[in-house]
Amino acid sequence: MKSILALLTLVLAITITSCKKEDVKPVQPQNTSNTFVERDVVITYHIYAVSGGMKFSYTELKNGQPITTTGSINRMDNTVSINAKSGKTYSVSATNVSPSSQEVYVEILIDGVVKASGQTTVAGTFATAKLTVL
Repeated sequence: MKSILALLTLVLAITITSCKKEDVKPVQPQNTSNTFVERDVVITYHIYAVSGGMKFSYTELKNGQPITTTGSINRMDNTVSINAKSGKTYSVSATNVSPSSQEVYVEILIDGVVKASGQTTVAGTFATAKLTVL
């Protein structure tokens, strides 16, 4: 029994003293540059007014530069899709044609997912949504 206990003690001592701490080096990122990659996306503006008559404005690109397009419609719902570039800011605004406290609602969607929205029920004010595309 003494020899088994001595043998176990010896094996345990060898195991403990033969362990070596391994140095772990931090992982370096593969791409260390901060270059921005511009990409094309399709933005959909959804504009809704309970009153059915509204004025609107939205941002779109013409020759690579953002411009504001304005208009008015006489229906409750309007959708506009535009080609957009990442790294730019886009917005949409709408208000009732005649002062009304009926709801006006705007949304900015990318790939069918709402990314920004705004609403108002205050007469004479604009519902606005703004989004910088990453």
